[in-house]
Parts: sequence; C-alpha cells; structure tokens
Amino acid sequence: MRHGASALAGALGLLALAGGGALAAQQPAASEAIPRPNLERVEPAVRAQLEEQRAAVDELLADAGAPPGLVAEAAGRLGQLYLLYGLAEASRAAFGEAAERSPGDGRWRYYLGVLAEQEGDLEAAMASYRAVLERRPDDLPTLLRLGRSAVAGNRTEAAAEWFERALAVDPESAAAQHGLGEVAFLAGDWQTAVDRFEAALAAQPEATAVHYQLGLAYRELGELERAREHLGRRGSSPVSFADPLTDGLGQLTAGAGIHIVRGTRAFSAGRFDLAVEAYRRALAEDPTNLTARQSLASALAWIGDLEAALAEYATVLGQRPEDALAHYNVGTLELKRGDLEAAAGHLRRAVELAPDLADAQYNLAGVLEQLGDYPEALAAASAAVELDPQDNAARLLRANLLGRLGRLAEAEEQLAWVLRDDPASADARMSLGTLMARTGRPERAGELWGEVLGSEAPAPIRGRAALALAGLDERAGRLGEALAGYRRAVELAPADAGARLALAGALGRTGRLAEAAEAFGAAAELAPASEQAWFGRATAQMLAGADGEARATLERALEQVPSSLPLGHALARLLAASRDPAVRDGRRAVELARAVLERQPALDHAETLAMALAELGRFDEAADWQRRVLRQARAAGEADERLAAIELRLRRYELGEPVRAPWLP
Repeated sequence: MRHGASALAGALGLLALAGGGALAAQQPAASEAIPRPNLERVEPAVRAQLEEQRAAVDELLADAGAPPGLVAEAAGRLGQLYLLYGLAEASRAAFGEAAERSPGDGRWRYYLGVLAEQEGDLEAAMASYRAVLERRPDDLPTLLRLGRSAVAGNRTEAAAEWFERALAVDPESAAAQHGLGEVAFLAGDWQTAVDRFEAALAAQPEATAVHYQLGLAYRELGELERAREHLGRRGSSPVSFADPLTDGLGQLTAGAGIHIVRGTRAFSAGRFDLAVEAYRRALAEDPTNLTARQSLASALAWIGDLEAALAEYATVLGQRPEDALAHYNVGTLELKRGDLEAAAGHLRRAVELAPDLADAQYNLAGVLEQLGDYPEALAAASAAVELDPQDNAARLLRANLLGRLGRLAEAEEQLAWVLRDDPASADARMSLGTLMARTGRPERAGELWGEVLGSEAPAPIRGRAALALAGLDERAGRLGEALAGYRRAVELAPADAGARLALAGALGRTGRLAEAAEAFGAAAELAPASEQAWFGRATAQMLAGADGEARATLERALEQVPSSLPLGHALARLLAASRDPAVRDGRRAVELARAVLERQPALDHAETLAMALAELGRFDEAADWQRRVLRQARAAGEADERLAAIELRLRRYELGEPVRAPWLP
C-alpha cells in the first residue's frame, strides 16, 4: 500500500486562501493595471494587511511626482504579499509595475521568474532569471533556478552550464550537485548521475527524495543490492537551497499565515512535531483556515496520531466534501487503522472525484483485494497501470488479481512484463512461481522460488521463498526436507506468523506434538488474533495428554479473541469431557456450550452441550440432546462412522455415564 501521500504543497502554494484567486471587476483607479483580488473569504487580519498596502500603492501611483524608487518599493511589497497569499495574477502585475519603475532592482524580475516557474512557463521564467544575472552574475539562487527550469524544459546542456556556474559559486551546494545528477541521468550517464546524487546526499542527508533517483541510477548500472538499499530509503523531502527572497516572504504574513509557513518548513524538514505545533497555532488564529487544518491532519498522520488526523480530515470534508485528496488521505489512514470498509469507501470516492489519481486507484485495488472483491479490485489496479504503465507495483498487483480470478495466461503475461523491466524483482518471481504451481508446473515454480531464496533479496522475501519450497516438498511426501524448509523460513522471517504456523502444522502431522505446541504458541504471540494459532496449540497439547495446559491456552486465547466461536467451543468441550478431573468444570462448560449453540446451531455444538450436561450428572437432558443430534445427522446423510460415534455417546448417557474423550469417537 502506498501510505503517506501528503496533502501538503510547497510553501507558497500552501498559503493560497480559499477564494483568493478569483478576481473582481477592476475599479477605476490610478493603479488599474494591477487587478484587485476578491478578498471576501480572506481572514480579517490578512484582508486588512492587503487593503492597507494596496491603498499605499494607489496613493503613490496617483501622485505624478512620487519618486519611482518609492513607487517600485511599494508595488513590489504588494506583489510580495499577493505572491505569499497565492494571488498570482495580481502579484505578477504588481511586480511588473515595480520592475518598470526600478529596472535596476533585480528583486522584482526574480519574483516574476518564480511566478512563471510555478505556472510552468519555463521560457518566461528563464528570461526573467537571465535578466537578474545580467546585474548579479554570481547570484546562487538565480543560477540554481535557471538550471532547474532548463532541466524541466529538457535543455540539458544549458542546465549543466548553470549548475556548473552555481557549483563554482558554492562548491558545497547540494542543489547544484543534484541538478548535475539529473542532467547526467537524462543523458544516460549513470555513473556520473550516481556520483552527483551521492554528493548531493552527502551535503544534504535530509533530502531523502534523492534516494529514489540514486536507486534508479544504481539499477541501470546493474548494482541491484545498492539500488534496493536506496529505493528502500526513499522519502519525500527534496533538495533545498537558501533563497532569501522567497524564504523571507513568511515574515510578511499576518494572522495564520506565518504559522502555516513555519509549519510547512518544519514538515519539509521532517520535523512533524514542530509542524503540528505551528499548524495548531495557525488554527488558533483562524479556525476556518482549511489549508492549515488539512496540513495539520497530514502532520498528525506522520507522527502516528491517526485518530486526531482523521478528526481534522472530518472537519475538512464537512466543508469540502468534494476534496478528492482529502478522501484519499482518509482512506489511506483508515487502511493503516485496519478499517477496510471505511478505507474502501473513501478511496472509491477519491477515484470518482479524480479518476487520474493513480495512488488512490492502487490503494483501492489493494483494499478491495483484502475484502475479497476481486473484480472491482482488478478494475482499480488496471486503472493504476493505465495511468502509469511503468508502475511495476501496480502491474504486480494486477497480475495477482488476474490469478485470483483464474485468468492465468493474462497474469503470466503481466508478470513477464515486470520481470523484463526489473529482472531482479523478487516479488514478481514469487508470484510467477505461485502461478506455475497452480498451472501444474511445480518444477518451474521450485526453480523460481529457489532463485529468490538464493538471491540477495531482503530476508522476509527469502523466507517466503523457503516457505513455498517447503510446501512443495511436503506435497511431494518429502517430510524431512519440508520440515527443514519450514525451519529455514522461520530463521529468515522470525516475525512471520504464517511461517511459524506452517512449521507447527508440519510438526503436528509428524507426531512431534510438544514442538508443534511450542511453534503454535510462537505464532500466537506474533499474531494474538489468530484463531488458528491458539486452536493449533491447544489441540497439540490435548493430543499430547496435557489437558491442563490446553485449558490455560484456550482461556488466554479467549482473552485475545473473545468473540471466537471455535475457541469458545473448544474450551466448552474440554471443560466438559477432559480426562483430567482437575480440568473439568461442568457448570462453565454448560454456559459456554449454550452460548456457542445459540450463536451457531450445529451438530458439534449440540453434542458439546450434551457432554457438558452429562458432566453435571444431568444424563436425561444429555440423552435428549444427543437424540436430536442423531436425528439431524441421519436426515443430513452423515457418514456411518459419524453416526456410530453419535450413537455410542447416546448409549453412555442412557447408562448414566459421562464422556471422557473430547475429540475422539
């Protein structure tokens, strides 16, 4: 699952206020060239700040004798405020006015470049930045922004020139090293890309997003272990650089704005606790600020406070029910919390509102797979693949779903595609092995799983391979090899409850009951909600004659899974018919048996009630219940062996004798 997609945008984008981008009709004034944003939905402190600065600009522009430098400074400050609050059109006009009045001041041209870069107008951005460099040829932020814009426009030669110039100004610049790494990556020069990305990370270790690019470059070089290492360490924090003109904008904010800026910076640096504090201060200033609230929810999720994050998102969705990203984030949090139905509901809504949200499609597919809705899960996984054909994780999920639906040839085709693109994919090999086993090709399955086991894949994946190979051995009757394989799986993946369950089952089938009970117990410790683990342990103990230990196991199991019918039934039968008088407790057995029978009327459950009644000496009632069981068993066409066991118990009750064999005829 893709957990952790954040609702946060960049520092400037986060500050956009609801409704602030709409422009009202221009009013006749000396500053008519600068549009007047609609400030109706802006918080009062911000509105007052903007209106005050706008009035100062209007007054200066109306005064023909006002010094141009003073007018430029006032218009530039207005542009800064408009930029800060996400009012792009008005900001551009204000900076244009300032640049025209004071052409020698590079600040206003720089801000025009920032605006153009944000809007994707790379030619305009680079033109503005070049104009700045004419006056300040060694300005590091301008050189870096020029290089970044050139990379985005696929002008790699120009980008390399700007980044080299930046590196000459500051040899320690992580951003310049990273930019040169991107240029090399686009040119297919993988070794240079690796060297530059490594240098960027050495200068700025917190830039965790670089790990992804570095991992891809290592993969192209064939260094798969290092590729996996860096891909596993990838994060969301990009390379940053000091930019006094944009970094200083936060000091101009009024009301909640300054706290949002501080929260965004803390979030980008991975200081989620400080981000939470800042966003809460923003909401104290302006409780209606949904940007701050959604950002707070994201930060809370990152520190693991899922309940608080969901509460904040509920407020956001109460006011913006059509917010696809909020639905996606809530769905992802519900998935982390384990509420699959709630997760599916929000993820469905997210893809309805934004069908091109690939991560939402992928997560929805995974949730629906867990819920057993394979056709709808396949549709979502297919949508994720269509949105990003290079997404191997989505293709792998799609292949597994095709396999579940019996469309084995299509599943094999998808897995082959993944392995062509990523020959080292252990997950794809594991899935293809499962497919081979299902289609009657166990030798090929064994080859694939053996390749994974002998690879440098992470230990848990190799543990899955050992487990699968052991299953092949057991099905072929090679029990000694199977047991060794299950033990190897446990060694490789000691936290995998499934591996311990498989080992426990094999030990039980070979009569090693004490070892089986121990292995089942280890599985139960890892997965306390596993009925299979608890039941297996108690059964192994009973078969070994340790009824007291079995009773203690079942008592503890019901503390962990109090609603479990199988565990409640097993304890009722043990209390009713144990061979150990110290274990039997007829009264409690009757209570448990009646509760189980009431929840699920079944022949076994009725027989258990008869056993419990007999333990209390109430043989007539026990015989009546056993006769009902016999009539229903005959009507249901039960096998002769089963009918004989039921009749044997009935005769014992008629003779006034209790049963002392809970699970045997």
